[in-house]
Amino acid sequence: MMRKVLQVCLALLLLALGSGLLFHSWRAEGRDKADVTFLLMEEQDTLARKAQWILDLLPKLGQLEARLSALQPGTPEYAMVRAELDSARNLVAEKDPTLVSGTDGNGNVSLEPLDVIQMKLKATISLAQSQSRTLLSARKSSTVDLETMPQSLQLSESPKELLVDGWYDSPGLGYRFTMKTAICMVRNNPDKKRVKLRLMYPESLGAAKGTVFVNNKKVGTFTVASSIPADFTYEKPPGSSDVLRVKLVNDVLSVPDKLTHNGDKRPLGVAVIRITQE
Repeated sequence: MMRKVLQVCLALLLLALGSGLLFHSWRAEGRDKADVTFLLMEEQDTLARKAQWILDLLPKLGQLEARLSALQPGTPEYAMVRAELDSARNLVAEKDPTLVSGTDGNGNVSLEPLDVIQMKLKATISLAQSQSRTLLSARKSSTVDLETMPQSLQLSESPKELLVDGWYDSPGLGYRFTMKTAICMVRNNPDKKRVKLRLMYPESLGAAKGTVFVNNKKVGTFTVASSIPADFTYEKPPGSSDVLRVKLVNDVLSVPDKLTHNGDKRPLGVAVIRITQE
């Protein structure tokens, strides 16, 4: 149990340090701006609502688990309750994959103990609400001017304020490696319906795999296993705002030093060369 508590505390610390930024446009005094802190507050509110949704479902999960333990396997009632429990667990896993502890042969998930989940969710809600309150006072001072924001990014040369989180410096290489989650933003061109990412990953590191989100909507996946650049094109989500927030979430990270003994101990996700719209 103590190990679980420590894991929860570590996960919450990482959440506090690595929270991504969402961006939302607004007009003030006739000038377009993207209010960075407002959208970070919006993201924290989303995290809190998701955690509360799962928290509200926990009593039902507990009841189903208790009913199932009292039934004889192989009976119709056991099969019915098990199906209902699997469905509820799968819903929780869809909302928050970090709560999954395993998967059976049929693709149904098992979750962490309910008391651990409850503690983790309550702490997540408290942290998100605290961050949202802290950001409220700084809202007016953290803005990015849409008039000068580019519609495309050459990652090695991009302004730091547009690289929101999760990027390694790669001077002179023409690309940037990502961390577990990397977020950047570009000004939306409403005449362009797709976002194009040019990606690469050195063969010596294996394959980079992950998921791409635009304005918090999943738009597709990627698999890259070559230093030869490859283009990946994704449809923009409906109703995209003035700013596109592009997020890459890597499934796995590779440490070059473990594979090539080159002294580079950074856990590297996919490398991004540029982001454009078409």
